[in-house]
Amino acid sequence: REVEVEDAIMKGTASNDDLGTGHHISIYVGSCEDDFEVAASNCVEGGLLWVNRQFKDVVLTVEEALEEKQFRFKDIVDIETGDVLYTLEHEIRSVTHPLFPGLRR
Repeated sequence: REVEVEDAIMKGTASNDDLGTGHHISIYVGSCEDDFEVAASNCVEGGLLWVNRQFKDVVLTVEEALEEKQFRFKDIVDIETGDVLYTLEHEIRSVTHPLFPGLRR
């Protein structure tokens, strides 16, 4: 399943040595909870979910991702071969996450 990405702007540099140093990207996915669930499901199916032990949340299932409104993965992989192309922590959040900039509090 696919989730459409409209725009992504990235600045700065990173290397595979950055894992564990706090370098990561945070992305708010989709326009609704359903889009977030698709992204979480794709990562679960691909065996990509990862837990950063620096944080209290432990998310390894779609249900846990929906409860926490976020999940993490670190490997960007070739979907045809499964080869790891790059490693950098990705924190994926739902647009219903409390820190979403567009969410009115």
